[in-house]
Amino acid sequence: MFRGEESLKENMLNPPEAFLLTSLYINGYGVDKDTSCASKWLFHAWGVDHPLSAAYGYRIARATGFTFDNTESVVASLKLMTLSDSRTALEDLAIVSKDEYKETTKIIRNGLSGTGANHSSEEEMLHGFRYGMWIKTFENIPIILENFSRLPHITDYTINKRGDRILHMAVSCGQTEAIEALLNRFPSITVNQRNNQGETPLLCACHAGQSRTVLWLTTHGATALIGAWNGESPLHWLISFDDEEVERFYPELIQPGADTTAKTSTILAYQADFPAAAVPDRLPRGYAIGWATHCDRPQIVPFLQSDIADPRICNERWPQANSALRVGASQLRSESLELMMHAMEQYNVEQGRAGSRDFLVAELLEQAVHGSSLFDMIFYHAPKHQQAMESTFNCLLPRASRIAYDAYGGFKQTLLYFAVSLARDELVDYLVKQGADVIKARTDHDEEVVESQDVGSFKRADIDRASGVYMRTPLPEAHGAQATKVSKNPFSGQDSTWTALHILAYAGQDATWLVEQLLDHGAALDGLPDHFHTTESPLLIVVQNDAFHLADSLVSHGADLNFTTLSCGYLTLSNPTTILGHVIASDARNSIARLRYLLGSPSMRDGLHLIVEPARQRSALHRAAAAHIDVEFHGTDAAEAAELHWADVD
Repeated sequence: MFRGEESLKENMLNPPEAFLLTSLYINGYGVDKDTSCASKWLFHAWGVDHPLSAAYGYRIARATGFTFDNTESVVASLKLMTLSDSRTALEDLAIVSKDEYKETTKIIRNGLSGTGANHSSEEEMLHGFRYGMWIKTFENIPIILENFSRLPHITDYTINKRGDRILHMAVSCGQTEAIEALLNRFPSITVNQRNNQGETPLLCACHAGQSRTVLWLTTHGATALIGAWNGESPLHWLISFDDEEVERFYPELIQPGADTTAKTSTILAYQADFPAAAVPDRLPRGYAIGWATHCDRPQIVPFLQSDIADPRICNERWPQANSALRVGASQLRSESLELMMHAMEQYNVEQGRAGSRDFLVAELLEQAVHGSSLFDMIFYHAPKHQQAMESTFNCLLPRASRIAYDAYGGFKQTLLYFAVSLARDELVDYLVKQGADVIKARTDHDEEVVESQDVGSFKRADIDRASGVYMRTPLPEAHGAQATKVSKNPFSGQDSTWTALHILAYAGQDATWLVEQLLDHGAALDGLPDHFHTTESPLLIVVQNDAFHLADSLVSHGADLNFTTLSCGYLTLSNPTTILGHVIASDARNSIARLRYLLGSPSMRDGLHLIVEPARQRSALHRAAAAHIDVEFHGTDAAEAAELHWADVD
């Protein structure tokens, strides 16, 4: 944050960094949530035409409560990003200006191959012909027939660097009359001719969203069975059409033999002038149903499902590629997700395997938790992000009533603990308020199972259930309330001696405001009295983690500056030693800053004792001179400390 402020003062704004700061302030990662600071950094980046800020800025601003007095500049920005192939910008443009949306959609379909691709740009076109010249030619049928009859090998004639033929150019521009004339005049040109990418005219027409051309081609012998070399099929590009258009011509696509199981082999991003840096701007590997889910087109899903013999392909995935189900869960696409899960469940009923699912609900819940950061939700769902999150968990939780409670994100972690540990505040609030009721929503639930504390993705008991390797309750994991609960000391691996203040201290954050809240809820300022001699105090941990503002806060509330203990981290001394003594004994690379704090800060210097081993009256100088004498090392699973061998740590 400091570097960003300094860059701003020096008029050296780093737009990607400003956009990152926007997300951090919205999510509250490393800083307190602050929509005003988020808006400030967003508009700084947007003001210098940072592409992601320009494409997503409107929805981020709306979701954080910002209102625009004048939308002219917003429309211009969204239109520019839309023409560069930001589908998100196109969605928002439809909200801000329906007239500009219609005009821009027409430009994208006729001139940019439906995607913002630069296939028809001056740099890409061949033989000295430009896009405008081709359009004029296509509109004059006698001229086109006369000119092209002079070509010796018309089927091999390429019009751009990617290898499109004349017919592919015509269909991409929606020039149906020219297509018919070409096919009638030149027998060597076939309706299923492929370009250098393996694309047929029908695929190019679907790519560009030319519904009238698609209908003409399917009634004149074009087949949707032929895909591109990378696996693209006409069905993948149903996303280029409105829902009404899909309903009108989908039967015509399927009738010639479209393959609903065709899958792309790579992630696709055709845009030339827009960075495909964000997931929404890239089309994933996989099936057409995955694309429909990714682009939030649930109306397309039932059409595809009606011709998929085995709906379990929705759960098929590859290395570095999510299944359609995982895409739906991670992006909170609840409608598509429900349709796919229901189809798979129904398929199993028909196969005589009622009760089987062939997908893991716990895995989908994990994906949904990952996708529920506030910034991500705004990215995908704009102001409807809360509704998207709730509807997704509403369809997943009832299916998780019989799942082990500790199957999420790591060893022995509950769903609530997992959500809290990832700082998913909105999800945590939803689970605590609605989770227990939602999980009972299925009419086929077993009351005994529902009441059991051993199964179910969420129970009210999870609020105080210790989870994870260190057996922390969810709220201490989030550095919040329930301060009397304890967790395992990560350095001993045996004893549960760490309080919420220890965990806050170990996090190394300067969240000073939390100290008073934790103390008000019963946290022990110096740790558990029964373990004073064996467990480090929160203040010692804070100093060792260089969180000096937090240290000042603990001291101001009365933390013992001269607290003595045997252990600190993996080191154990032979006699109880103060905080100053432990810092000296650790001889860590960054000890100088800690020593300066202890010896020089106003909150420390008046009360700090230089006798660091009261039992033997050894001073700080004695401890420094002793080096590693009387220092023992203990591993995480060791019951007792052992003599320290420097080879173990050097």
